Amino acid sequence: MAGVVLVAAVVGGVMLFQDDDDGDSRAKGDSAPKVPGGKGGGTVSIPPVDPSGPSGGGPDDPSAAEDRVNHISVPILTGWTEYKGVKDGVGLSGAPTPCAKKPEKSCALGGIRTLTAFPKDYKAKTAEGMAKEDIPKNAVDAYSKENYGGIVSHKELKSEAVTVAGQQGYRVLWQVDNAVGDDGYVQSLVFPNPKGTAGSTGEGMPKTMVLISFAIDKNAAAPPLSHMDTITQGIKVLS
Repeated sequence: MAGVVLVAAVVGGVMLFQDDDDGDSRAKGDSAPKVPGGKGGGTVSIPPVDPSGPSGGGPDDPSAAEDRVNHISVPILTGWTEYKGVKDGVGLSGAPTPCAKKPEKSCALGGIRTLTAFPKDYKAKTAEGMAKEDIPKNAVDAYSKENYGGIVSHKELKSEAVTVAGQQGYRVLWQVDNAVGDDGYVQSLVFPNPKGTAGSTGEGMPKTMVLISFAIDKNAAAPPLSHMDTITQGIKVLS
């Protein structure tokens, strides 16, 4: 079985967006998580968290994870659990499962992570370009060589414009085949921050964008792939 590896709060096959010492163009600033660059083990890696600490969201709606940094709420569907202590966004994970190559480690059957992204840190300056630029990194971060033996192939399933929380965004969905363990699906979704659009880049884009990375194992016990659409459609602007 594979899944998402959670850093410091490890849970399953997919790796939930973690930090490294080199930083990451997906999220800049003191509180921003860095990405493992495939050193972790699952879909999306989450930075070290304190389960007893505050989350980036709030308790207003127990059926949604509230990302007060990016001014959005993300629905928590059956099969997903929110990780507390993520101060720059929110993180959700699927059920825990042993990592494919290192079963002594715990991974997760899915992972979702919200981040702040700055167009100035990308070669691309549009939601479409940023999503396309992010998806290879998302795939490697989710299914690292250390835990999955490396991604041997991928297939693009979607590359399309999408409206998220009233904003015009873009998403790219890949199916990835791993050398070891479960294969999986990864999606990079980018859209303008619905309340953080003061100022713009030279191209007229807002200074801050929201990046949401998804990963789900191809496993009967994992959340269904349809959850990517359901969650995307259910993202709302925080009041």
